[in-house]
Amino acid sequence: MRKLNMAIGVFFSEFGNRLLKELSVHVVGSEELKDRLRMTASWKKQDFEAALEYLRRTNQRIIIDCDALPCLKQLMAGKRSGLLSLLENRS
Repeated sequence: MRKLNMAIGVFFSEFGNRLLKELSVHVVGSEELKDRLRMTASWKKQDFEAALEYLRRTNQRIIIDCDALPCLKQLMAGKRSGLLSLLENRS
């Protein structure tokens, strides 16, 4: 479990956060999603539960046009060796 947590951490620090940022502009209804999930230091347990309930009852969709694909391809290709390394170390 510790190794898996480390792999997840590496994924997001090296690749995942940037990928989420790139994809976030293509989320249908992204402003509402941002408003509902914008965490603050004052969030309580019920705030996290409300955010989780919102995600469970909504169907998030990403719509990407052909113009955005080269940028995503470049991002993924640039991180190819790191992603392959993560997959190799997972087993």
